Amino acid sequence: MGDNRRGLVVVASGNATRFGGCAKAFCFIGKEMNIGRTIRFLSRFTDSVYVIVKQTDYLKYKDQTEYCELVPIETGQGDAHSLLKGLRKLKADGILPQEILVCWGDAVFLSDRPVRDLLRTAALTEETSAGVSVCALDASPYAWFGLDGKYISKSYFASRDGNIAQGIHDQSLFYFKTHVLMELLEAFWCELRFNEKDRDQPYGEMKLLKAFEYFYQKGKPVEYTLTKPGGVMSFNTEEELLQIEELIQIQEKLRYHADQKENVQAKRRYPVV
Repeated sequence: MGDNRRGLVVVASGNATRFGGCAKAFCFIGKEMNIGRTIRFLSRFTDSVYVIVKQTDYLKYKDQTEYCELVPIETGQGDAHSLLKGLRKLKADGILPQEILVCWGDAVFLSDRPVRDLLRTAALTEETSAGVSVCALDASPYAWFGLDGKYISKSYFASRDGNIAQGIHDQSLFYFKTHVLMELLEAFWCELRFNEKDRDQPYGEMKLLKAFEYFYQKGKPVEYTLTKPGGVMSFNTEEELLQIEELIQIQEKLRYHADQKENVQAKRRYPVV
């Protein structure tokens, strides 16, 4: 692949139980597959694109995707474990990028503003930082961060900690120094004492947002940066997907009318003689 300094890693190996078991990265939004949409918005910022999938989805979609490499794994015990499994495989294959953008398979991008804001901060990260999470100040978030200056020190979840009116919520997009991230995830995995052969473990899933607390405790925190809300959305159900599709259609109509207006104004400024 030539220069592989920065890669995009899409984690899409979940079971999507609330979405009828269908892989959300490969569902269609309008006439476009969601993973194709993600690649369209983000690939110009990276040298390579890898999509971590479960084995059945690899066999199903390997001939239906372009401009990316599918990385099959056995679904991990949480999103951070699936990410770690995928990175292990890239390392074993000798194609591990030096730095990575990570997003989830159910992320639907409406703008490239979040990635531009993310990379602007990533270029200025401290030597001790593991990476950056791009966030927005969202109303009634299902998850939000506690902060120590520019660092993420704690993760909160509405299901466990109750609801809040407004909070700093991740936008399903992250930047990491790859080797630092892998070292931290391997250590976090060991500390949780998961048994990969025993999926009925007592410690809960290995979630990336919870891992940020561990990173902070180990002196390799994740920084945060803010972007405008609405640049990325996500879905768990068919109803939520339909709402996103309707929003995209409204955006496209507004963009069309704005272009038409600009064309009319241009003709007035520069009339054809």
